[in-house]
Amino acid sequence: MTTALPSRIPILIYHSLTAEATEPYRPFSMDPGQFAEQMEHIAAGGYETLTVGQLSAALAGHNGSVPERPLVITFDDGFEDTYSVALPILTKLGLRSTVYVVTGQIGGKSGWLAPQGEGERPMLSAGQVRDLDAAGVDIGSHGHRHVALDEIPFAEAVREIETSRDTLEEIVGHRVVTFAYPYGYHTGRIKRYLETTGFESACAVKQAISHPNDDRFALARAIVNSDITIEGLDSWIRGEGLPMSWRGERPQTTLWRYVRRMKRALSRSGEGDVHG
Repeated sequence: MTTALPSRIPILIYHSLTAEATEPYRPFSMDPGQFAEQMEHIAAGGYETLTVGQLSAALAGHNGSVPERPLVITFDDGFEDTYSVALPILTKLGLRSTVYVVTGQIGGKSGWLAPQGEGERPMLSAGQVRDLDAAGVDIGSHGHRHVALDEIPFAEAVREIETSRDTLEEIVGHRVVTFAYPYGYHTGRIKRYLETTGFESACAVKQAISHPNDDRFALARAIVNSDITIEGLDSWIRGEGLPMSWRGERPQTTLWRYVRRMKRALSRSGEGDVHG
């Protein structure tokens, strides 16, 4: 261990671990055997894993001790296979992880993925969330309905955040202090809300590498798609092949938010025309 923070801190995102997926969702799923191979590579490579909670504490100056070769493994959404597939592999290899849970789907199915033909994928039960927490997995909030928070009114976004946190805290019996923005989408106002209401970190996506000066409330992560090779993953976790994270919002992000909001408004307008 060292008291100096390393220059690169890769944070990986996994979703569902399954050998079967529809074509639209296939890039975001991963065969369990492929996942196991990747975790074995990480464990054998001398990388030491942190939870997002441990990383954010170090970045905030609460704990300056982090590994010389850090790596953060995160799972978004809270699929059942995070418990049945990922946990045994991670436990065997001694790897830490953080799981971000969509609380409105606990014990149910992945309804928000219906447009991709994946609306029936099983989600974690409350008991499985509790067991993950007891096993040392860092449990974080991923919203209540998995909606893009920057497309909805601020008050509605706050309800999404608070409902998800309250639900998880009731399940695990302690504070939940890390959040992952659904789809990675957020605004400065949403970020400031998290900062002032007890959260200690929040994860974005960015498809970039985090670092000691990264924004604790917009931590950069990289989605590990199913087509990545071991060589490609190794390049990422060495800090190659991906840009370093940036602070602030890039113009293309602002433009894309405008496009998404317009599409959402037109969709709602169309629904009103159809249903009177």
